[in-house]
Amino acid sequence: MAQPSASYYKKVDGYKQASLKSVLKGIISNHTKISYGSLWEAYEKVDYLPKTNSKGQHLIMDYYSESLHYFEGDGDAPSGMNKEHVAPQSWWGSGTNNGVGSDLFQVLPSEAQANSAKSNYPLGVVSGNVSSSNARMKTGKDKKGQMVFEPCDEYKGDFARIYLYVATCYPTVGWIAYNSSTNNTQYQQYGFQE
Repeated sequence: MAQPSASYYKKVDGYKQASLKSVLKGIISNHTKISYGSLWEAYEKVDYLPKTNSKGQHLIMDYYSESLHYFEGDGDAPSGMNKEHVAPQSWWGSGTNNGVGSDLFQVLPSEAQANSAKSNYPLGVVSGNVSSSNARMKTGKDKKGQMVFEPCDEYKGDFARIYLYVATCYPTVGWIAYNSSTNNTQYQQYGFQE
């Protein structure tokens, strides 16, 4: 049901590198935009698991924590939950009115403590001491000594696809200009900045 038609990506045939990215941007940018304030209402339709509690409320899909939280059906965040930007707000100047700040594909429901532990760290492989961890993620230093966020193996592909989507759909947000002291170099080092 969620799969695109066989011809959806047909327009990209024959393109490479920057021209491929440009054509992909044209395809994926044509999507319905919702407000940041409406995200919890949307999550109830797309980020739920089939498991329900005794009230018939669906379990929230949480990529950051194994804690159990259920939708309350009122379009509001349940206690202990909030919204997490996969590409952190501090990487593009914050704000939620510029598309990337309220994009349902990159702003996910998250247990509040896990969200806080993830901070604005880039994706990476924790190879040193672990600062924070649960069954779905951990944070700590990578081989270069930089603090990173490492999702569990099951979700690494999901986060990689979200990064690629954000970099393709929002290349001109000003990724590096916001604050050079934050860990917002991944979009520049992989050539995503236009």
